[in-house]
Amino acid sequence: MNRILFLNLIFLCLFQILSSQDVVKVVTLESIDIQAVEDDFDTEEFIEKVKADTSFYMSFKALNFYPAKYRSWLKVFKRGEDEKGNVTRYAERFREKDQMWVEIIEEEINGKIKKKGEYKYMTAEAWDEIFFPVTKQKVSMSMARDFEKEKGLSSMEKHRMDVKQMMFNPGISVDGVPLVGKKMGVFDEDMIEYYDYSVYTSHYKDSIRCLVFDVEAKPEFRDGKTVIKSLLTYFDQETFEVMQREINIQYYSLPLDFDIYIKVQNQKVKGVLIPEAIYYKGFFDIPFMKKEELEFLLYDFDYLF
Repeated sequence: MNRILFLNLIFLCLFQILSSQDVVKVVTLESIDIQAVEDDFDTEEFIEKVKADTSFYMSFKALNFYPAKYRSWLKVFKRGEDEKGNVTRYAERFREKDQMWVEIIEEEINGKIKKKGEYKYMTAEAWDEIFFPVTKQKVSMSMARDFEKEKGLSSMEKHRMDVKQMMFNPGISVDGVPLVGKKMGVFDEDMIEYYDYSVYTSHYKDSIRCLVFDVEAKPEFRDGKTVIKSLLTYFDQETFEVMQREINIQYYSLPLDFDIYIKVQNQKVKGVLIPEAIYYKGFFDIPFMKKEELEFLLYDFDYLF
């Protein structure tokens, strides 16, 4: 797996993560454990709503589309050791018609995170490029053709599309992602025996009543058989919008080791579902690449619309 493809794998997992479309197309009603929900709860209707959901995907498009001021920190570690360095930022995102860009208002860097002005760590490089693009980028709230494959795509564009499909549709396997693509099919017919699925009620931030869809790898299948170890989603019970989503993916074998946890919390601003906080903590060890263990948080979003 080359460096650019792995960069896409990890950070499309962040910025284009886990749309619920088609995620339960194979799981049977009998395989889902229903807990502490109303007596008239319709399991089949719930599954259909999960399959049709686009709210989480659109919340990330909104993050890229609407102007905002926001803060972030990033920390670099040695595996199992102390912090090596960190970056803190305060930035503002601008949009003019269909063009978006970011200006850094404040920044502090501690430790040896950069060399000759460039980030020494692939994770930090991707964090910078995805969440703080200083060059103008075209943005849109339309999702038309977002997942369509077209003839004439370059090999890298095809890789990007494969990874995008894998991370937005975690219930399907993706042939174009080496080693792990087929094992990402949490809801594929040959994978469902490795997982427990449950639905229960809870509150998001102690205020929004939610239906929680919880997928956990069975203990006996956490090593080797599975890549997604857990996938947790809070659906607003009234609107069925995704208020929170968490995922843990792990893979330990030659030649690829990684352990990544991501948590995204959403909020409603003037009727728009949009991220409130994005947290990442991850380690990976890839041949011919430096081992990396980093953690970052984007938070304190002040949307300007």
